[in-house]
Amino acid sequence: MGSIGEINGDELVLDVDETIFVAVAEDVERSKTTVLWAARNFSGKKICLLYVHRPARPASWTHKKLAGGTFRKNAVKVIERVDKQKVDEIMNSYLHLLSETEVQTDKLCIAGQNIEEGIVELIARHNIKWLVMGAASDKHYSWRMTDLKSKKALFVCKKAPDSCHIWFLCKGYLIFTRATNDDSNNRQTMPPLVQLDSDNETRKSEKLESSYMRRRLRYWRSLLEQDGEKDSGQLEREKVEPQPIPSSSGSGSSFGEPVGPEPIGPELAGSDTITTSNVEEKKREGNVAREVHRYDKAMHDIGQSERTVYGEARNEKEDDSTMEALCKAKALDGLCIKELSRRKKLEELLEKEKDEVKMVIDQNNGFMKKLQMVQGDNLKLESQIRKLHDLEKEHGEKFDTAMELLKSFRQKRDQIRIDHENAIKEVNTLKRLIKGKNVESSGSEMLDYSFMEINEATNEFDPSWKLGEGKYGSVYKGNLQNLQIAVKMLPSYGSQNHFEFERRVEILSRVRHPNLVTIVGTCPESRSLIYQYIPNGSLEDCLSTENNVPALSWESRIRIASEICSALLFLHSNVPCIIHGNLKPSKILLDSNLVTKINDYGISQLIPIDGIDKSDLYVDPHYFVSGEMTLESDIYSFGMILLQLLTRRPLSGILRDVKCALENDNISAVLDNSAGDWPVARGKKLANVAIRCCKKNPLNRPDLAVILRIIDRMKSPEVPLPESSSYLNQKAPRKPPSHYLCPIFQEVMKDPLIAADGFTYEAEAIREWLANGHDTSPMTNLKMEDCNLIPNHALHLAIQDWQNQW
Repeated sequence: MGSIGEINGDELVLDVDETIFVAVAEDVERSKTTVLWAARNFSGKKICLLYVHRPARPASWTHKKLAGGTFRKNAVKVIERVDKQKVDEIMNSYLHLLSETEVQTDKLCIAGQNIEEGIVELIARHNIKWLVMGAASDKHYSWRMTDLKSKKALFVCKKAPDSCHIWFLCKGYLIFTRATNDDSNNRQTMPPLVQLDSDNETRKSEKLESSYMRRRLRYWRSLLEQDGEKDSGQLEREKVEPQPIPSSSGSGSSFGEPVGPEPIGPELAGSDTITTSNVEEKKREGNVAREVHRYDKAMHDIGQSERTVYGEARNEKEDDSTMEALCKAKALDGLCIKELSRRKKLEELLEKEKDEVKMVIDQNNGFMKKLQMVQGDNLKLESQIRKLHDLEKEHGEKFDTAMELLKSFRQKRDQIRIDHENAIKEVNTLKRLIKGKNVESSGSEMLDYSFMEINEATNEFDPSWKLGEGKYGSVYKGNLQNLQIAVKMLPSYGSQNHFEFERRVEILSRVRHPNLVTIVGTCPESRSLIYQYIPNGSLEDCLSTENNVPALSWESRIRIASEICSALLFLHSNVPCIIHGNLKPSKILLDSNLVTKINDYGISQLIPIDGIDKSDLYVDPHYFVSGEMTLESDIYSFGMILLQLLTRRPLSGILRDVKCALENDNISAVLDNSAGDWPVARGKKLANVAIRCCKKNPLNRPDLAVILRIIDRMKSPEVPLPESSSYLNQKAPRKPPSHYLCPIFQEVMKDPLIAADGFTYEAEAIREWLANGHDTSPMTNLKMEDCNLIPNHALHLAIQDWQNQW
């Protein structure tokens, strides 16, 4: 049945011993007579209306958005509200009907899809002892009705707990009573009508006797009229003795069986109901009294006739055949009654058998029709299978032909590809010969390599030569023109088009800095970048506690921090500005001298990838809000790297731990001991810089030029000098950083300028180089696109800060 729930929320607490439950229907007119019958027959008891409501089901939703969204929920709420209003209206109608009877009333409403199961479950749940419900619809009522007709009534009668006493009514007449086994033991607590069913003497009320007498009187009167001319002996043989009214044990049906040609009228079937009009009852009783008087007189006359007949037979000792005939007649009457009863049962069985045979014939006809349909479908399928076999054979021949053509096309394609690659090599060789140089071409042409050259350089992308793989592609080691290279195969979903890719690669190829990995060339066919190979691993390997790599000293860590900061400042000062966007220890390579080489700079702009992992703690949290990488995003990543250089701890919780140590003035607690004896003042100063770089608000993060000045001051060793020394005001000599030196003069630059090849030179040196008629780079010997020079303000400022320290 599904779940049953009480419509009004909390369950009712009822005194089941003093309450008569009446099962009512949705149609008030159908249950009106049942409710009024219960109100009349159980005065002094509380009447509780029991109603099982079948809620309306919402229509099926075909649209996916409607099926699982708030629209369906709102629709269900509206339906529930309408159902509740409907139930309240029905119950108010019944309560208004009972308001005139001055009977205490209550109601119990539940929701369920199966009414009879709901009634049975409520009987068990509330331990209901007295229940009144309909036996059938009013249109099925007749005075011969003694059995239950409704499926609901039959189900409740069969499935309800044995402790419940149930009266079944039809059209206001009691049809059937299902009593409990304990009725005879609990007579003191039973309602009056139940006691009437249990007591045989009380049950035979005057009304039943009057009705029975009236029927018997009419029967005897018809006999007397038909057999008035027969003698008393013949009347004796034809007379039928009146049958006593059978008593009910409480679980039987109605109050008697037919006893003669006169049928049992509705007054007998509804003998337990109270008539609505006292006047009609009095008239009926007066008529019954007169009929009884006549009946008594007729019975007296018949008795006298019987005694006269039997007396004459005994006195005159006539044939015993008369008595024997009477006995046989009585026996035959009994056999006839039994035979009629058996015949009736056989007729009922025959009807059932006929119905079953008819049902089987109908099923057989249905099966035969389905069989014919299946056979027809089978013939169609066999025909289709034959056609499919023919098509398969035909397509197989075509496929074999196509495979042969494909094989020949592949051979031609491979040959054409080889010829094309050879042609490209020949063209490049001719270009170099014409120019008179080993490698001479303009800008991006010099950096172009064919896929065949890259494939050959990486040993056909040998898996053993694979250096790593990430979201920006795979990296392979290779040899190109006797130079060790690293080939980065970028994803195919990178920049929007080929032109955009070449333009951005051209920008990156002009960038030159001692702490940046140099881009050697590119392969537009496979969207690959060729870098110089750095053999000594990355900063991540040195900071990891799982590897056996020796720990870096604190001096090396400060120097590495300064080199990272210098390279970032150079990228941010470039025109156009270059944002790394993915700075982390794995992107910071170290050569054999532990010199920093930053890799993958500008890749995030070359290959934009949506949906950066939020669990990556090196990524600026502000990026997840704005969705845009900025210069401050690189500063945040640099701050996280500084924290790892200081502590050599995992990123999770490192920012909180360093802040706590600074607040407690206990920075030594978090410094990495494997780096040696950290100068506490420098460690504290570097920690403060890292904390400022990791500010949540990008506007509160310091500028890289300021950070570089602070870190460079910490690079020099602390040498305490005595106060009496004459060299207090002298500056100790110190080797300048390599990127502060001019590549031509090898001196610290005073006016650094960026040339078209991406390198920074002293203004005097590069101008003299160009004035002498050179149009190639002093560093790469490649032809420069133009002779424009751009001031490197960031590097100039860094050199001045370095010089001011001494």
